[in-house]
Amino acid sequence: MADPGADLAGQRRPVVSPPRPHLPLRPLWLCRACATPWPCASARLALLREYAHDRVALLVHLGGLLHDAAGELHRLNPHDGPEPQQLFRRFLGWAMPSTTDSKPVTTHRGRVRRKQHAGVDLAIDSGRPADGQGRGAGQGASEPVEGA
Repeated sequence: MADPGADLAGQRRPVVSPPRPHLPLRPLWLCRACATPWPCASARLALLREYAHDRVALLVHLGGLLHDAAGELHRLNPHDGPEPQQLFRRFLGWAMPSTTDSKPVTTHRGRVRRKQHAGVDLAIDSGRPADGQGRGAGQGASEPVEGA
């Protein structure tokens, strides 16, 4: 039987194993491939590719993994485990839509109009109180006309 590491001329060639997937090593929650806290950068990219058309499903999946990780990491080290905020950023924070580029836009009349990002309103109409009593822009209600 031929040596799997030999080429046709009988010379030895290096056997390259396929890359290991970046999956979590539980209950430590380290990456099996690169030993960094999971999800590592490669795992994040793979997850974004896998869930490219369904961000909500990605967040639900990561939320379940966050739940598992919090319990397992607490069992391993109940007195000095990661803080909840750290775990949130690690598992969910990176996958949430960014709002840093979604600033309100001021119109020529000095009013702020809402800007949408991922279907979420990010600003309040500056002509209305922020207590929820006034109509916000884009809600479809009509304002009374003075003198009518």
